Amino acid sequence: MARYEVVLASPLSPADAYARIDGVTGCSSWSPGRAEAAAGGSTIAVSSRSSNPLMRTTDEILFAPSTAGSLITYTSEARLRWPVRVLDPLLRLAYSRIGKRVANGLARVLGAQEVVGPDA
Repeated sequence: MARYEVVLASPLSPADAYARIDGVTGCSSWSPGRAEAAAGGSTIAVSSRSSNPLMRTTDEILFAPSTAGSLITYTSEARLRWPVRVLDPLLRLAYSRIGKRVANGLARVLGAQEVVGPDA
């Protein structure tokens, strides 16, 4: 399994950060797979799950309030199916690079800075 997680601090409120990301990525209607958006108080969570014969993927973005705006947690996981699971080490390497690009893009769009680094 490959996993990437990063936490970003943005001066935007959770609702404004979500609106900005949704405007760029359309995360409220992610496809293929199933996308879900849930709001609890001022925290917003968006997730997407998809699968094909080779792998299953899950992406989640959590927008939570902070004293200076919001904390955005981006988590992505990919799990290879058997028999290609033997390629997990290569997937982890590639996923780390892809995750970093996504995190840099999120930071740029949100005017955010990385708080907690990758968990690859």
